[in-house]
Amino acid sequence: AFGIETFGAITSFPFGDYHYTDRFGPMLGVVPLTIPLAWHVVVTNALFIVRAVAPHASRPAEAALAGLLCTIYDFILEPFATTVKHYWIWTEGSIPPINYVAWFVLSGLLVRLFAPTLSSRHRLDPRPVLILCLTILIFVAGEF
Repeated sequence: AFGIETFGAITSFPFGDYHYTDRFGPMLGVVPLTIPLAWHVVVTNALFIVRAVAPHASRPAEAALAGLLCTIYDFILEPFATTVKHYWIWTEGSIPPINYVAWFVLSGLLVRLFAPTLSSRHRLDPRPVLILCLTILIFVAGEF
């Protein structure tokens, strides 16, 4: 996620032309350190929701559904993050539609490439606690 965001902030691909401010935590190069944690929280929670609602979905369907949930989350988050909190700034002043296409494709790919296999769906999973802790860390780090 850090690599994707660094590449995106430098090249304007695949999300569109934007730059981060220092309002979402300390920067490493052109990206706040909290951004990869945010990606992890959003993508992993989307995967947990998909697995809870559709536990027998195929892996491609699971990735597509998680990608859709991540895109919906980003659609809701973007105005708050850019207009209210100013975590990042879109150069053209508005959110380009390609941003949402990129969110769908990249989050779906992350799920498809890095999510555990189907056999892990019904095991007791400690990751929700990790997700909760990472979410809290993101908001605390974002305030500084």
